[in-house]
Amino acid sequence: MPELPSEQTMAPPGRFRELLADTIAFCGTRLIWVGLVSAFAAVAEGVGLLMLLPILQSLGVGDATEQLPPAMALLGGFADLESALAVYVVVVSIAAAAIAARGILTSRLRHGFVDDLRLRLHAALIRADWRLVAGYRGADVTHILGIEVIRTGEGVHFLLRIAGWALEAPVVLAVALSLSPELTALVVTCVLVLAAAVVPIDRMSHAIGRRLGPAGRQILNAVGEDLASLPAIKVFAAEDRRIGHFRDRVRTLRRQMMRREVLSGIARVVTMAGGAAAVAIAVWVSLEVLHLSLDETLVLIVALARLLPLATRVQEGWRQVLAAMPAHATTCALLETLSRAEEKPVEGEAVLPETGVLALEAVTVAYAAQSRPALADVSVTLPPAGHIAIVGASGAGKSTLAHVLAGLLAPDEGRLTLAGVGVGDGARLAWRRRTALVAQDPVLFNDTIAANLRLAKPDASEAELWECLRVASAGFVERLSDGLDTVVGERGARLSGGERQRIALARALLAEPALLVLDEPTSALDPAGEAMIIASLHRLAAGTRVVTVSHRPALARAADHVIVLEEGRLAGQGPWSGLDGRARAVVEALGLGDADGPDD
Repeated sequence: MPELPSEQTMAPPGRFRELLADTIAFCGTRLIWVGLVSAFAAVAEGVGLLMLLPILQSLGVGDATEQLPPAMALLGGFADLESALAVYVVVVSIAAAAIAARGILTSRLRHGFVDDLRLRLHAALIRADWRLVAGYRGADVTHILGIEVIRTGEGVHFLLRIAGWALEAPVVLAVALSLSPELTALVVTCVLVLAAAVVPIDRMSHAIGRRLGPAGRQILNAVGEDLASLPAIKVFAAEDRRIGHFRDRVRTLRRQMMRREVLSGIARVVTMAGGAAAVAIAVWVSLEVLHLSLDETLVLIVALARLLPLATRVQEGWRQVLAAMPAHATTCALLETLSRAEEKPVEGEAVLPETGVLALEAVTVAYAAQSRPALADVSVTLPPAGHIAIVGASGAGKSTLAHVLAGLLAPDEGRLTLAGVGVGDGARLAWRRRTALVAQDPVLFNDTIAANLRLAKPDASEAELWECLRVASAGFVERLSDGLDTVVGERGARLSGGERQRIALARALLAEPALLVLDEPTSALDPAGEAMIIASLHRLAAGTRVVTVSHRPALARAADHVIVLEEGRLAGQGPWSGLDGRARAVVEALGLGDADGPDD
């Protein structure tokens, strides 16, 4: 399974053409509007620069009798200085409005790009094969969905801004060329030299951008680990060590960010100092070599002073794009991996029968990180109804077997069948819609109890909700002040572990499944609560398959049929009284009592 870039693996380097292609694909024809507004702003700014010459001549700067160049002849016909200044203010205001409109358009495109990428990534995550998603660390995926997508959006933002600045530069160059082609060529040469001088800085910025993602993920991972392990941290008096560990992660991220800021500062010094030198050379050449008039020199200086900041902004924007490219590559790599793993119905897949024996035929499931298969050549049969217990030591493959039965996992070898019909990739989706799963530590959404229950059946009536809660021994909901409208908090934190289990069981019952799988469903319950759940499962097992995975003797011994696993292999199956040989030894080693029959 592909791994997400982490502290051990460097982020993908990223390619400019991929970011550009994605930007163009998302923006589409809206880029035309950005280009038109940018061109309009550039022309307005150019006109404002050209108007400075007649205004200066009206003020007595330069030779007022000198004929204006053809490109500026139309701007020299003002009756008085006040008219020229009024028109100048109008032109500059129009240019400012166009620049503001361009900023709004580019910001809207940037946020739209971020939202679209985030929504596509989230949808791909939800629709991907569960085995792939289960192998990722939550903090890694959260970091990509949050931080890396935002960094990608920053790259798109500066890419659009660079495009706008690129439209301004020709207009400013045209103004400068109309005054002095020779001097303009000199300044452009200086700009190109400055651009070449900061190329090494650009490369280092890109390298730092590749390190920022893993450094940020280390912080999220550290926070998640600390929250999950807080009781152990306190018991072992490890607060200071964990604080120091987190401090090291924060410092690592800060060092990378400061290196990027230092590089940006060096680049600014180089470009600003070089720009100032270029302007000084231009003034000297204009007055001492080319002998331009004072008004022409002043307008030329303004034009060149406008051109140099443009070049600086383009360079800074390009560094932002370079820093965002690794984030874009990481995000797109995850999106591509998840999209390839999307679970889709297969045309022509056999229609599954409504009922029948559910069986695994020589099923093997292997995980890349494990030295041996989680399941190896396992064949079991489950009757259409009854309580089936899966037992075995930790790591025996119990949960993997339950997930294969529920259609969450596809076997690497062998197959799952229903009444002899193979449950292949396409039919596996249909079968999974007829199953329900209650995890050992069920997670509830930060919503009401009613909303959490209706995840299984959106159109369920309130009476149906109460009935499922009753069967799941979740009568405590009636005692809550808000009843079904009680908000359970993030991940169900406002409820106890036992209460979350019973809500999750009620939700599963609401789906009326053909197969109900419960992983340690009584682990958070006291004996009285466990007895109520066992009684409920006994009633349910009369009409459907109920599969439980548990180490609790009372729950395991209540089953009609037992599947015994040992190190991923089947040690035996059948009723408790029918177990012998290795299966009997495993059951007794687990402390589940004598395999001859139920305990008294």
